[in-house]
Amino acid sequence: MKASKFTDAQKAFIIKQGEEGAPVAEICRKAGISQATYFNWKRKYAGMLPTDMKRLRAQASFAFAGGVSSAAILSRGPSMAVDPCHELCHPCRVSDPVKC
Repeated sequence: MKASKFTDAQKAFIIKQGEEGAPVAEICRKAGISQATYFNWKRKYAGMLPTDMKRLRAQASFAFAGGVSSAAILSRGPSMAVDPCHELCHPCRVSDPVKC
């Protein structure tokens, strides 16, 4: 996979500009990205801080190696309340470690 030329902080700044009401076309022109890229980032990272973005990417790469879909990780949101290692390694494989 090709590495992004934008840092998490830059992505967060671009998304925040759109949330503040700046026209998407102008944001994309200044950043040098397509509108499709902007909306993909917005869908994936809206409301996250750069540290949350980094954690999401790390867990997604971990889950990819273990066979967990990225949709399952994204559905948890930025809090990442459930430890993915628990889901992959624990014998009962339940999503709520409290019930084990």
